[in-house]
Amino acid sequence: MYASRLFSIFSVFFLVTSGIANAQELTLDGLFPSDRVLEVQIEVDPSDWDSIRYVTRDLRTELGAKRQFGPLDSPYQYVNANITIDGVKFQNVGLRKKGFIGSQSTSRPSFKIKLDYENKKAGIGELSTLTLNNNQQDTTLLSQFMGYSFFRSAGLPAPRCAFAKVTLNGRDLGVYSHVESAKKTLVKNGFGNSDGTLYEGTVSDFHQDWGASFDRKFGKKDYGRKQIEKLIDAVELPEGKSFDSFDAESAMEGIVAMDNFYQFWAAESLLGFWDGYTGNRNNFFFYVNRSDDKIYFIPWGGDCMFQKFSMVDRDRRLPLSVKTKGILSHRLYQNPDSRERYRKTLVKLLEEHWDEEALLAEVDRIEELVIPFLSEAQKKRYSTQGVRRFIKTRREEINAEIADGMPKWTRDPGEAVVITDAWGKRRRRPEKTGPDVWMAAKNGDIDLLTDWKKGGRDLNQPNDDGTTPLMMAALGGQVDVAEFLIENKVNVNAVSRDKNTALHSAAYLGRLGIVRLLVEQGADVEAKNRDGATAIEIASQEFSEAVDFMKMIDRMLELDLDLKKMAEDRKNVVEYLRNVGSNSDN
Repeated sequence: MYASRLFSIFSVFFLVTSGIANAQELTLDGLFPSDRVLEVQIEVDPSDWDSIRYVTRDLRTELGAKRQFGPLDSPYQYVNANITIDGVKFQNVGLRKKGFIGSQSTSRPSFKIKLDYENKKAGIGELSTLTLNNNQQDTTLLSQFMGYSFFRSAGLPAPRCAFAKVTLNGRDLGVYSHVESAKKTLVKNGFGNSDGTLYEGTVSDFHQDWGASFDRKFGKKDYGRKQIEKLIDAVELPEGKSFDSFDAESAMEGIVAMDNFYQFWAAESLLGFWDGYTGNRNNFFFYVNRSDDKIYFIPWGGDCMFQKFSMVDRDRRLPLSVKTKGILSHRLYQNPDSRERYRKTLVKLLEEHWDEEALLAEVDRIEELVIPFLSEAQKKRYSTQGVRRFIKTRREEINAEIADGMPKWTRDPGEAVVITDAWGKRRRRPEKTGPDVWMAAKNGDIDLLTDWKKGGRDLNQPNDDGTTPLMMAALGGQVDVAEFLIENKVNVNAVSRDKNTALHSAAYLGRLGIVRLLVEQGADVEAKNRDGATAIEIASQEFSEAVDFMKMIDRMLELDLDLKKMAEDRKNVVEYLRNVGSNSDN
């Protein structure tokens, strides 16, 4: 605990040994140091703290159809607080929780801090809003700091990033990533002006009739919207054209800054940024620059770079060298000339900016910098081995994949992501809802499932992803629910959109009781999912490779998983399924 009296007494000691500086005056440039850890102390009334930390975003609301017609109101509200940064105190600032779905936490949330909450002249230089990210998805603390730095080294606008040791009411919250907020200062730094219009994209893309879904941060509304609509029309496939014959680059020229986009696209792919624009239509900003009326892309939410595989699209056929989930990247990649331009951009990035020795040295330096300030909980989870492995193997893997030209990948990104209601219909009017039988199955709510059946509803009914209530019961480890559903004649071999069965789901999370039940009731142990994997192959996957995806499932479905126990449970599932296979051979 950094009590103010102790900090005053030992400030000289900390300056020498800890890397934390007790600055007398904060400047904008000094707010993002690369060689030391900022100290941020937050003081907030306990009742106000409780009022903000329990607020969450609901996935069904956030990804509902209503967002097509405009950004949804944020559930987060500011409360009054005091903050001290490296010894400089700001009183009566605004403090709120931040984050989408993956970074939710009630005990250690991400924060937005509004310095000019009451005093409109308060700020550090021109910056009045601070962003502190909890790195819920990046226990290495490397992704944002090193990823954004790589973007900037490649000549692309990206937020500055530093590390901050955060305490709240004296409680140690550990090390956060202090990221430059997406405000005019970031844009000025990247473009030399801020008189254009800045938008944020969150699980959104340039679909027809979805122009209003982007969240305007500043700038003239009509001007920015006009350019968005131009781009939406430009990437629409003309009637009678195939994607490989459609010259998307020419269609986009004059609307999108193409050099910027190719560089941005190649950087996202090279860094393994699976949750960015080109990898998942998420976590990006774009700036409509009045100097040339073109759209420029800016990375954001970069806590999942330096990862070989996507945590939301488990298709192992996905190319490693390119990401084409975004409409723009997909349209361009289908054209041979554009695909070749992308290849040259990627190769140049590898040759001029991907320096394994320098990147690994930076990992060493950051480790040494942040480890002394990690909370006890962070220390238990801290490991950089995955990032090191990614850096060491990335060049070789990409060069092998593109040796004979870029791999062919034609899968269409599909329509805008919209979560349906419990009756399986896309909703334009979210207030007309029915019971969520899938979450009921996950939570063990047999009463709701019984009412669903009495109402004449189908207990086999899949949701948009093809997930059935039985699959959700398998994920939740709800043996009683699974028995109830099987007694009511559900199909134990139903497949989801990615061809997974309930047995795949149960095996993946080590749900041995449900695995036994499903096999006894005729589940096909040889069924293969879209990746060609059986249930035993899924359970046999190296646990270290599966754990990140499990953590994401845990957060999204609130499963309260015990990962150590699950590692053993998966081994038991593998042993059981092997015995089943041996017995069937006999």
